[in-house]
Amino acid sequence: MACGTFALDTPSTDHLRSVVKYLGWVHASPGSAAFKELEQFLLDRAMEHDSPTLLFNLAREYLIAAKVIRPGVVTLMEMVGTARKAATDLTHETVADLLTEQVCSDLDRMLAVDVGRGMTPLAWLTTPAVEATAKSVKATIEKLEWLRGMDAHLLDLSALPTERRRFLATVGRRSTNQALERRDPERRYPILLAVAAQSAVDLLDEVVALFDQAVSARESRAKTKTDEALVEWAKKGETRQLLMDVILPVLADPSIPDEQVSGLLRERIGMSRLRETVAGEWRPLPRTTATCRQCTPLIPTCGSSPRTC
Repeated sequence: MACGTFALDTPSTDHLRSVVKYLGWVHASPGSAAFKELEQFLLDRAMEHDSPTLLFNLAREYLIAAKVIRPGVVTLMEMVGTARKAATDLTHETVADLLTEQVCSDLDRMLAVDVGRGMTPLAWLTTPAVEATAKSVKATIEKLEWLRGMDAHLLDLSALPTERRRFLATVGRRSTNQALERRDPERRYPILLAVAAQSAVDLLDEVVALFDQAVSARESRAKTKTDEALVEWAKKGETRQLLMDVILPVLADPSIPDEQVSGLLRERIGMSRLRETVAGEWRPLPRTTATCRQCTPLIPTCGSSPRTC
């Protein structure tokens, strides 16, 4: 019953109308309240999702739940297309106040190839770090500073639904530079706005995560080196302690003349053992703060946004 339309006045149609009325179902004829509610439902969902198939299926589920007889398939498909177009227009209207001349210029700059990097800023900004090193932390902070140079961390897109912002950012990351340039400004700028705003948040989180991972990795390596150094210290300390057990009794014995002490110690210990002990250099524990020294001077620059470290 929810999958067809009926136009012929036949006994079967009259019977079906009686059944529909008895069960409380209504027709979604153009201009009716049910039709307008369906249009609003599709617009709301189109602001969250852009997949035509998903919107069509969501509409079907809505019609069943609302006890509304589904319009024809072609009509419903046209309504989905209209809702998607309306969602695009509404998105542009929502962020229009943010699209100043300066902001549009900054967004266009994201699509211009940077000769020094060999790629567009958009591709550079959306390329994640591959390893947690001091170099990666510095590179991510550089991206963050680039975005803050255009005040991306101050862009307020909260008027758009969360799913819409996420969808626009995903489109921007997955689209090629040429595809974005070919889009109308009404579609291109909201996408780039979402990418810039979301990247400003994501990169800040990435800086913190990379720094934490780099310090944790350094701490793990430092612990291993320290344990190895402590074992070596223990071995050398034991050797020196054994020598002291031989040396101190000789030095503390007043019956042994001073001129015989040196010869007696050499005789009891042995020159080879003395040389071996002296040859073993006594090194301090290794210092492992290189990663922190390279990264920490740059970290305070991350704390100037509402979402600080």
